[in-house]
Amino acid sequence: MYKLRKTEQKDHLSPKEALRLIDINTYEGQRPLRPKKVQEYKDKILDGTFRRGDFAIARQFFNGQKEILINGQHQAHASVIANKGIRCIIDYYDVFTPEDLSLLYRQFDPPGRSLADILRPEAIALEVNWPSHVISRVVAGAALKAGLMGNCTKEKKVELLKDNLSSGAFVCSIIDNSDAKHLNRRAVVCAMLSTWERSQQDSNKFWVGARDGDNISKTKPPEQAIWKIRNWLMQVTVATGRGTFGLKRAADHEIVSRCITAWNAFRRKENTDIKYYKDKPIPRAI
Repeated sequence: MYKLRKTEQKDHLSPKEALRLIDINTYEGQRPLRPKKVQEYKDKILDGTFRRGDFAIARQFFNGQKEILINGQHQAHASVIANKGIRCIIDYYDVFTPEDLSLLYRQFDPPGRSLADILRPEAIALEVNWPSHVISRVVAGAALKAGLMGNCTKEKKVELLKDNLSSGAFVCSIIDNSDAKHLNRRAVVCAMLSTWERSQQDSNKFWVGARDGDNISKTKPPEQAIWKIRNWLMQVTVATGRGTFGLKRAADHEIVSRCITAWNAFRRKENTDIKYYKDKPIPRAI
């Protein structure tokens, strides 16, 4: 766990001091600088409405006690560009592991930092090198599977990444592919995570078949179930999206239900018409 070492209140942080903060803004997980945000702060500094800066510096005990800026990059840039000092508070923290650093980073400006912003440092801490779109899908699918959609906080969702490293690597092997557009949605990933828990070997066969469509019988089990769900997924879009001409809409509940129904038929070596019952719970993967 990170620890607050000290807090310093400064009545005047000069542009030169702000520039030194920019020099230590080297955190790999830091979100990209947003010029509009810098401009907003600069205008407030110049017209006298800027209230107070809020900076945070972390001393990394796992990295030679090197200090890095983890909050305040936009304010520091604004001060330098405006060439005017600001009032501020600087918190100094000690962090002992990359995960401590990720946890600390996501405590700042939660409304302004997107889920992708705070997933990036967590992925770095966990040494996850999947593409960002895969990381987001794994976390969204895991949240859906755990019933944590809706009012679930971004921080709670980020914690799901650590819990799904092995299954997430499997998902990455399936959807990080140009032929996987029909699988690259959170409801399908939710189903993938459920099937992977039951059988890793069968799950790989099922989802590779659903992705590629190679050597799949349209009539004989167990391949018929794969063909059925692949064909259906290629004809639907998510109900909450903008929609695409010629595609049917389907909600998460329907997508997960049909995927699991197809999976269960595949495991039983039976044919299926992947029927969906709106008022029934999602089937349990066998």
